[in-house]
Amino acid sequence: MTRLYYTDPIKALWMAKEFGVRFFFHYEIGDTLAIRGEDNFLARIKNPDGERFYVAKESESIFEARNRDFIIVSGVPHPCEVIAQEQLKGTQPLIIMRENKNFFQPLTKNEND
Repeated sequence: MTRLYYTDPIKALWMAKEFGVRFFFHYEIGDTLAIRGEDNFLARIKNPDGERFYVAKESESIFEARNRDFIIVSGVPHPCEVIAQEQLKGTQPLIIMRENKNFFQPLTKNEND
């Protein structure tokens, strides 16, 4: 299972504000994993200490390429509507703009790592 996250709190805040990305935070307490909600988002931005801002499951679909996105595929920038959806299958396009706004792709972490 792959988790999406940001380490830059400014990018995380931008994505939350402009595109409605929701986050959750977790930290280890002994052997248990606790989840904190968005109420702590601003406090964590003020003092991130290498914090990972994990994308909530319900927001993961935001990172799929859409028709009016500006994307990079194989190192070449394209408007998404120029690329057929069949061409995007099996690729990981890098979305750099949506709705004429900067779009910051999250990092990925494999849960098995």
